[in-house]
Amino acid sequence: MLSPLQAYKRLFDDRRFFHLFLPVAIPIALQNLVSSLTSLGAGLLVGQLGDSAVAGVSLAGQVQFLMILAAFGIGSGAAIFSSQYWGRSDAEGVAKTQGVSLTLSIVVGLAFGALAGFLPEVLLGLFTPDQAVIAEGARYLKASAWSFPLTAVGMSYSLVLRSVGDTKTPLQFALVGLVVQLVTALTLIFGFGPIPALGTAGAGVALVVSRLVETSGIIVFTQLKKSPNAGLRRLFRFDTAFLGRYLKVALPVVISEVLWATGISGIKAIYGWMGATELASVAVVETFSQIVFIVFFGTGNAASVIIGHAIGRGSLDEAKRMAKNVALFAPLMGAVVALPLALAAPFLPLLFNVTPEVRTLATQLLWVVCVLLPGRAFYHDMIVGVLRGGGDTNFSLYMDQSGIWLWALPLGWLMAFVLHWPFLLVYFLISLEEPLKSMLALWRLKTGKWIKEVTKEPSSPTEAPPGQALS
Repeated sequence: MLSPLQAYKRLFDDRRFFHLFLPVAIPIALQNLVSSLTSLGAGLLVGQLGDSAVAGVSLAGQVQFLMILAAFGIGSGAAIFSSQYWGRSDAEGVAKTQGVSLTLSIVVGLAFGALAGFLPEVLLGLFTPDQAVIAEGARYLKASAWSFPLTAVGMSYSLVLRSVGDTKTPLQFALVGLVVQLVTALTLIFGFGPIPALGTAGAGVALVVSRLVETSGIIVFTQLKKSPNAGLRRLFRFDTAFLGRYLKVALPVVISEVLWATGISGIKAIYGWMGATELASVAVVETFSQIVFIVFFGTGNAASVIIGHAIGRGSLDEAKRMAKNVALFAPLMGAVVALPLALAAPFLPLLFNVTPEVRTLATQLLWVVCVLLPGRAFYHDMIVGVLRGGGDTNFSLYMDQSGIWLWALPLGWLMAFVLHWPFLLVYFLISLEEPLKSMLALWRLKTGKWIKEVTKEPSSPTEAPPGQALS
């Protein structure tokens, strides 16, 4: 048994791990940074409209959150297949995987877009009784309805591109989307010249415009570069047998993401029913915690890619070694990121035009986020990077839901509405669910049963250009 010091020394001596890991993790983290900066910029602009606008758009974001996680589940299932296919240079396998993912993503995006466009007040009424908050959120949802299918399609392409090692294309168009959204939002929220001020509806329209530009750019550039997932005709050559294999792996991820998002929305509803001040404080905190967590979106997705490639090549021992390295690296990065956030916590809420009570509570909640960040980072990289990257989606489903449905929701309801505990304590205990699940993730890692060769069935691969697959 190695001591912690010896384990970390072995980690940093493993040059091959960092040679494979960092070139994937850094661009993905940068793409998520761009997305978070986009959300932050839009959030700061909406934040100038007052507490009701901040809370309303935050609640509307929960509907978007549900769709994004459903699309992420579909795309993550695709990434499991395409990374293993690309590990053995099977370009046709990548293409048909993209076709299945794209089809399902369009269906999900259109369904959520219809709900957002036609039933916004009903959806938002599930989270809060405050009519002013519902009115602001409904204006935003109606205006942003077409962003749902556009986001789902863009995410489908981005996740498959990342899985074959192309992290630059999604990053480049995320930057374009950032500029488009912020310029459009600034113009439409507050008005400019003959353009009237649209308030929260302007933020919704800006989101649609930016997603249209970003997603269209990714699709066109993918075709021009002749990426493995290019060629619309190639994408839809999958048969029902492959669809069945895909759903067997991807469906647990989709179910997990949707159930998890539903649970998170339930927690948000608890916060909303505890008061507008509490809800606005959480909205402020989430703006910054999402930026902080971009590091782990990068490391988790990178872990999934390199582990999938190793399994696709048949290098199972290497996959296990990389998984152990991720388990050491994630909590260390969590601690490194938490320190500057804790120092900045008293000053960050000052960027919002909210009441002093909201600013004080938001600062305290940010400190809670910092304390729990190492455990959350470990759990995220285990579930998204190692277990799903290895194809262990069924166990991931059960583990992911246990904390939300057996701990956070029932305990949160009890603390908030029966015991009437202070909001800060309620928030802290609800947030413990991911660090607590880390122990289960560590056990699963040690068993080695998380490795599943999902592309093992015979196929007729088309060779990819030499040097394309990560090795």
